[in-house]
Amino acid sequence: VSRETVNTVTWQDLRNIYARLHPSFHADAIWLVAVDAVPSLMNVVDAGNHLIWTPGGHPGSIAEAVPSTLFGKPVFITEKCPALGSKGDIIFVSPSQYGWV
Repeated sequence: VSRETVNTVTWQDLRNIYARLHPSFHADAIWLVAVDAVPSLMNVVDAGNHLIWTPGGHPGSIAEAVPSTLFGKPVFITEKCPALGSKGDIIFVSPSQYGWV
């Protein structure tokens, strides 16, 4: 999915990524997120200007751990994804569709 704004993550970007995965693969789908994409992800707001992914699940709260899901799917922060602004910095994937060697 092409980004609406370079080097940042938006609600529309995440929504478009989510919509691209075939529905039959949603059961085990996961998000893979580059380490340096996390701050931008924490600033994403929905159409009502509400933060969608904040520590503790409450806007402004830093008392709890970073949430483990986005759109109800697990999020894995990994150094294996390329830097923010690169293709593949945020990936929504069904791991069952890959062969591992």
